[in-house]
Amino acid sequence: MPACNILTMRAHGAISGTAAALMGALGFAAGALGSFLIGVLADGTARPLMLVIAGFSVASALASALWFPASPAEASHANAA
Repeated sequence: MPACNILTMRAHGAISGTAAALMGALGFAAGALGSFLIGVLADGTARPLMLVIAGFSVASALASALWFPASPAEASHANAA
């Protein structure tokens, strides 16, 4: 997804370095948290990995829905369907 990050930061040249550093740090933090959770939940199967991936997926979907609500155009399109 690096291309998406570059396209997102293109319009914010003055703070793009700060944004890139923050995105990198958040990626490392998420990886560290995921590794820790998999280690804590380890039981010799792939179940902990699946649970952590599912948990991160749900968390990212919720964060996306809460922090980036649908625009009025998208909401009216959804209501029309």
